[in-house]
Amino acid sequence: MSAGFTEKACAAPLMRLDDRLAAAVRQTVSYRISGTQLEWLDENGNTVLKARRAENADKQAVAD
Repeated sequence: MSAGFTEKACAAPLMRLDDRLAAAVRQTVSYRISGTQLEWLDENGNTVLKARRAENADKQAVAD
């Protein structure tokens, strides 16, 4: 069984993406923010995942 985030089985490409994201989270020990970019870093300071803010993020509503 995968140690990923999904509770139900998805199509194979989505499950692989889920597994890769879970692996990146497990390796992350710190992070760095630069402008609109967030980098997740491993114990050696290597980037394991990069994310950036969506262009319209401030205009999007979040439902409770």
